[in-house]
Amino acid sequence: MLVAVWRKLWADIKSHKLQFVLIASVLTLSAMLFTISLLVMGSAHEPWERIFEETNAPHIWISSHQYDLDFTPMIEHPEVSETTGGMAALANNPLMIEGEKRPVYLYAMDDPPQVAHPILAEGRWILSGVLDEIVLDYSFGHFYSLNVGDEIKVLAADGTRDLEVVGLAVTAHWFPYNEVTKDIAPAVGYLSQVTLEAIQPDMEQWYSVIGLRLKQPEISKEFIDRVYEAFPTQLTSAIEWQWVEQNATFANTINVMFMGLFSVLGLIAVGLIIFNTIGGQVLSQYQEIGLLKAAGFKPGQVTLLFLLEHLVVGLLAAVVGIGLGLMLAPGLISPLAENLNTPPPDIFAPGPLLIVFFLVESAIAIATLLPAWRGGKINTVQAITVGYQSQDYRVSGLAHLATRLCLPTVVSLGVKDTFSKPLRAAMSITGMVLTIVIVITSIEAQSTSKELAKNRVYDQGTSADMKVVRNFVPEEVIRNEILNHPDVTRFYTELPLFGQTPDYSEQPILFRLLSGAYQDFNFQLKEGRMIKAPGEAVVGYAVLDLLDAKIGNQVEFIIEGTLVELTIVGRYMESFNTGFVVLSNLETYKEKLGIEVQPLVYYLRLEDFTAAESLRSEWLTETKDLISIKIIKKEPPTSTAQLVDLITSLGLIMVVVTGANLMSTSLLSVRERSRDFGIQKALGLTPAQIGLSVIIGSITIAVISLLVGIAIGLLLMQEFIQQVGIQIGAGPDFFFIHWGYMMMLLPLVVLLAIASSLWPAYWSARLKVVDALRYE
Repeated sequence: MLVAVWRKLWADIKSHKLQFVLIASVLTLSAMLFTISLLVMGSAHEPWERIFEETNAPHIWISSHQYDLDFTPMIEHPEVSETTGGMAALANNPLMIEGEKRPVYLYAMDDPPQVAHPILAEGRWILSGVLDEIVLDYSFGHFYSLNVGDEIKVLAADGTRDLEVVGLAVTAHWFPYNEVTKDIAPAVGYLSQVTLEAIQPDMEQWYSVIGLRLKQPEISKEFIDRVYEAFPTQLTSAIEWQWVEQNATFANTINVMFMGLFSVLGLIAVGLIIFNTIGGQVLSQYQEIGLLKAAGFKPGQVTLLFLLEHLVVGLLAAVVGIGLGLMLAPGLISPLAENLNTPPPDIFAPGPLLIVFFLVESAIAIATLLPAWRGGKINTVQAITVGYQSQDYRVSGLAHLATRLCLPTVVSLGVKDTFSKPLRAAMSITGMVLTIVIVITSIEAQSTSKELAKNRVYDQGTSADMKVVRNFVPEEVIRNEILNHPDVTRFYTELPLFGQTPDYSEQPILFRLLSGAYQDFNFQLKEGRMIKAPGEAVVGYAVLDLLDAKIGNQVEFIIEGTLVELTIVGRYMESFNTGFVVLSNLETYKEKLGIEVQPLVYYLRLEDFTAAESLRSEWLTETKDLISIKIIKKEPPTSTAQLVDLITSLGLIMVVVTGANLMSTSLLSVRERSRDFGIQKALGLTPAQIGLSVIIGSITIAVISLLVGIAIGLLLMQEFIQQVGIQIGAGPDFFFIHWGYMMMLLPLVVLLAIASSLWPAYWSARLKVVDALRYE
């Protein structure tokens, strides 16, 4: 049998070189896409949850400004199962990055503890007792393009100190560092005890921290109250894991949902393409089946022969495809891993690679068995003389329509011949429809990302040109040196504070208390209007959903312990805290508090945006780098851009696979219709008309696929993206459809159909009548 398989395979290669190359190409590209899709799915599957388990992350993370606080009451608490033990930390020694001081939590961690032990993504861990080594958070390092071996400066008690980056590590007890969190959540770094002492010898400036694992994680919110009761006025913060999860997964939600959908659609589409390609190849060889039966092969042997032949081809193609996938995977998946704050997956792990082999070979086996078995069962004479014949001899409805519309004969023939094998045509259309849905996903991701960036939704949805955070600089300095600068034409200020509602005390809400000319900064309102007076609020979608409230309702909020009643007058899109955000007037808080409070953040509009970089340098110099300044550009965050690029890249790969499948299907169809072409030529059709009918058949499939794909794609993506918007708290109406790009799909799909059918059309046009009539 093995000798027969090899001889038949070699005969197929010699007699149908192009067909064999196309089939091998489709299988290779399919295996490559299988590989990439599975690796993407593995990387995007519950990333935070996986890291939480792998790091044995704490359910409670406690920080105190009292360096020698005794955590024994918590360590010995009956609800606590494990702890990190008390650790020293620094919170007031920022890193010097790109000319600015970036807040960072520095933990003394000579050896990773059993609880909250970081996972190294790159490099090594610090050496115990060695000075000036640091392991940085993985997301922070890649955000600022810091690599293992680089040196960074840290503000120390006696000036600055150089630290060598020896590793990048992932943790789950704090937020990933990205465009959304960088201004409100410090970075994380790990160093030795001796390095911490060298940076800050004064122990009074140290913090003490501890992480706790609970026997019942679900009680973490209630346990926080017990922590504060045990250490009244002694804690800086106590954070529970569910809140960290909610905020840490915000940046991942879009990535995970898009890549999950994309990978599933891609796997289904590739499976259909393999099934269609191999099934068509077997059907086109019915005459060979007849010859094998005439030579004494039984139906079971015929089926086994074809099955083994195609499995061998699939095995070789899978090896090459997996190799190509592994070559492309790092460039596609590493950015995704950075976005998800997870170590890049081991692309050489045997599990996903074995699954690729299984998927490819299973699809080939299913596609081969049925037609090969049917071929083995039909009459030998019929198989040799006429080959495979569909039992449905009716002309397709589209062919009838083309005839009734008096379209040229070549059009009617092209449409009729395309649907002469209804199942194959349906599977070709289905595979291409899924590809178009994937392309529409890419288009909508691109258009939504660009539109959100254009409206600066990624930066609190205002039309400001610069964002200034004063940190520890007095408000008067900001006002005199920056707000009164002649290049600043408009500004508004903000004091960000956290709070909650009385009925949902476990849900932190960010309150952005505004003052100044905020009415002139075009906040991205989705409903209602902007606040105009004290006592009014504009809220994120998640707040409305949490409270089951509507515009016009009066709601009580607690801001830093102060009860405030606000009237909701509008809804807007927010990029932080999963939409649990409230905009209100700073005067409202001042009146309730009864004391003067100063803003912390300043949003500026400039006379000339091109002067922004020089102004930034000037102001950083004047304030000795004690403030943070961001130039707000109309660009999506790096994480979003990387996601869109990944979707687009995989979409292009899918288009290539689909193009190869169209060419293979078209060539198979041409081979089966060779006798028909001979008859048509004998009746007077010219070679050009024969070739054109083949091209028209491919265009017909492409146009039908496009129309169905757009209809399904828009319905599916509208529902899908609405769910994404609800999940991230932006609301169901945060996406944008770029109809200009949609209109471009028609010529692109037609060009793809023409390109994929040119060689089959050329082959059929050159076929001689005598050769066509006796073609086997």
